Amino acid sequence: MGLLDDAEPDVVLVQQAVSRRRNPIPLILGIVGVLALLLTQLSAEPETTAAPELPPPPTTVPVAPAEEPEFSFPRIWIVKTPPTGGLAIAAPYSAAGESRRLTYISNFELDASGTYMAALGTSEDPDAPRLLFMGPIDGWLEPIAAEARGFAWHDTEPGRLAFVEGSEDSPGSLRLIDATADDIQEREIAAVDGWLTHYGSWGFATQAARRNPWFRVLNPEGEVAVDTQEGAMIGYVPTLGLVATMDGSDHVVIDPRSGVAESLPMFAAQSVLWRIETGGPRGSYAVHATSDDLGTHEVLIFNRLNEVIARLDSGPNPQAISWNRAGTKLVFAVDDESNRTRLVVYDAIDGTTIETSFLEDPDYPRTVGLLVD
Repeated sequence: MGLLDDAEPDVVLVQQAVSRRRNPIPLILGIVGVLALLLTQLSAEPETTAAPELPPPPTTVPVAPAEEPEFSFPRIWIVKTPPTGGLAIAAPYSAAGESRRLTYISNFELDASGTYMAALGTSEDPDAPRLLFMGPIDGWLEPIAAEARGFAWHDTEPGRLAFVEGSEDSPGSLRLIDATADDIQEREIAAVDGWLTHYGSWGFATQAARRNPWFRVLNPEGEVAVDTQEGAMIGYVPTLGLVATMDGSDHVVIDPRSGVAESLPMFAAQSVLWRIETGGPRGSYAVHATSDDLGTHEVLIFNRLNEVIARLDSGPNPQAISWNRAGTKLVFAVDDESNRTRLVVYDAIDGTTIETSFLEDPDYPRTVGLLVD
């Protein structure tokens, strides 16, 4: 057992007999030496290990609560006309500037980029062919056809315009032009009946005047793929196909390649589908509809799974509806019976809805469209 063990150390003294008489001096010296050694070992400080340095305690920084984002309006211009149609003006709502004169138009549509406008002129007979205008929205609209029976921008490709030119009682010429080209030239596709209403990579859709509703779907070469005797085309939804209303308010989706039609159960409670506006975030789209009892008019927002994510009160009859260019806000206008225009802006990102109402200009009471940035 060593000297640094916990137990008391054992000291062994070896004595040798030198003579009969013991000499006390060596014994004293030995005892003194042993005691000195014991005192030296016991008084030495034990070796210690330094404690590791600990990191300083974390400092908690208070975080201020996030502020609610302020609702922002897109730039909106409301296109108005006199009661019976005529010279249209674009009146700024949430954009700087004064009202701008357009031309004598009855309705208009913008291309997929929101850069170009095409518009039909005015006529006392709503079913008669009329002058067709086209041009950039910040420029002047030029006439491009004297007798047009409807037009349609390509649903995804900017600047691609289709229209039917011809008199009312004979087949018309289905024509295409590219508004973005430096030298705009027309290309004839086929002779067709009816008015052109829709155009896309899938083909074209024409329909009869309102007196005898029917519609046809043509392939990109202008050949008839679907021919119905009764019904109306409503619009094209990329995740669905061609949406149409058949006889008896049966809303269906049609595959433009095969012509096969399937019912749309999410519209079962709607009597009339007025129009469809695609272009919302993540494939969402808006449908202006009237219920079966004809008492409820709504703009329904659907996601790409065809689920209703918002219901917005609207009005009867076709009305101006448009997504902004970013596809984040839907804007629509309702001219009510009290000579006021109600403007609704729906934010598809956070679900916020803002409504405003203002007196109509008695000279320009009819809203025919919206220009939304």
